[in-house]
Amino acid sequence: MIGKRFYILLLIMIIAYSFDERFGWLLCIMLPAYGIYQLYKLHTEYFRVEAVCITYCKHWISVNRGGHTEYDGVYKYTIDNKEYITTESETHRSFKPKVNEKCVLYVNKNDYECILPQSVVKYWCIMPLIFVFFCFILPVIVLLILFF
Repeated sequence: MIGKRFYILLLIMIIAYSFDERFGWLLCIMLPAYGIYQLYKLHTEYFRVEAVCITYCKHWISVNRGGHTEYDGVYKYTIDNKEYITTESETHRSFKPKVNEKCVLYVNKNDYECILPQSVVKYWCIMPLIFVFFCFILPVIVLLILFF
């Protein structure tokens, strides 16, 4: 899945929109469409499994003068009476897995070791809505409050 790269592209589009409002229609169409596409892809390529986070790998990502910590959860789950222990394939610095806690994973139908935690899936679904809110709905509310 291409979550992070796509959101960087959308951020560039927002900056472009701030210079020329003709890009606004593109954001209104692209953000919800991308969220729907991600849900469709998730539904067709993955299935839901209950799992347990057994540990996580913590590593520092250095960026320019700073950086951030990312966490890769290691999960144990069972499919067709076979136990799998796998590290998640998509990491996010804001989601630190909780050890020894049951959770929901989405497992690729073609590769049972390719997993996505539910927290990442929620991120993909919610971020387009947040962008639309801050780019379009909130400015309209502020304008209504200031001028009426």
